[in-house]
Amino acid sequence: MYNKNNRLNKFRISKIIQIGFLFLLIINTHKNAFAKTPPINRKVSFDKNPVLISDSLKKTDAKLLANSSLDKLSENIYFSSLNNHFSLVKVLPQQNGFSKNSNFLEILALSKFYDGKLSQAEQILIAVFKTTTDSLQKAKICLNLIKISYLNNQPLKAMHFVKTAKDSLSKFYNYKQKYELIFTEARIALTQGLTAKAENLIIARALPMSNRVKGKHNELNCYLFLGKIYLKAGQLTQAKWFFIQANTLAVNQNYIAGKIETSLLLAKTKIKVGDKTVALQDLAKAKRLIDKNHSIYLADLEELTNLARK
Repeated sequence: MYNKNNRLNKFRISKIIQIGFLFLLIINTHKNAFAKTPPINRKVSFDKNPVLISDSLKKTDAKLLANSSLDKLSENIYFSSLNNHFSLVKVLPQQNGFSKNSNFLEILALSKFYDGKLSQAEQILIAVFKTTTDSLQKAKICLNLIKISYLNNQPLKAMHFVKTAKDSLSKFYNYKQKYELIFTEARIALTQGLTAKAENLIIARALPMSNRVKGKHNELNCYLFLGKIYLKAGQLTQAKWFFIQANTLAVNQNYIAGKIETSLLLAKTKIKVGDKTVALQDLAKAKRLIDKNHSIYLADLEELTNLARK
């Protein structure tokens, strides 16, 4: 009887210690959830098909490109644990059917990605993708692997994960994720020189979905991307038409960056067909709109103005 009670007391003490440690960690997480993680505001360029100089200068928060399958509190706890002397894998209980180790490795991979270590992040995520038994986690990791492989200049690998996402995991994505998947596939296709495929993905699938996805500029972005596809393919009449549609939307929405970019793209298209006088008018419109908040467009303005004056 004594041994049984003794074992029971030890078990209770162990659980109390675990709960106490977890409680302290959660409090610390709420105070400064990302204090020891890579900078939140690290930005990356997601455009591998630049048409303008400014396309390469546009940056997106890494955390907006790739995020975890966990709820926010659990995610913060796991991020905090990366620099903790204790292994949180041994402390946290099973959550939502996820493997604790898979959760930890998923967060470790994202930490590597936010720190700019794309290859390491990719390797860890692939390992978790192969071993996790949770379909929702697998689906989220697949989306992250598409983006990380694409950023890491591996379009074939990215397209492999696109196929997996479409064939096996599509039912686990919401409408916005499906839209973003289609748009990302189009970006990858254009990187591979598959302009017809990229065109079809946007016209047949992304554009019809654009007005049902949260975001003010989805339709405009579809027209803009289509114009760039046609410009790269040398189909200048089509490119001009789509840039005009995008410009009309930008004007109606009073979207300054959209008005600047479409004016520059229209100018570039008109220079290519020899209509330099009208191109200079488009450039004058862009120049009036460019301020310190839109300085990434200055290099394009200078380059295109010089071309138009030759």
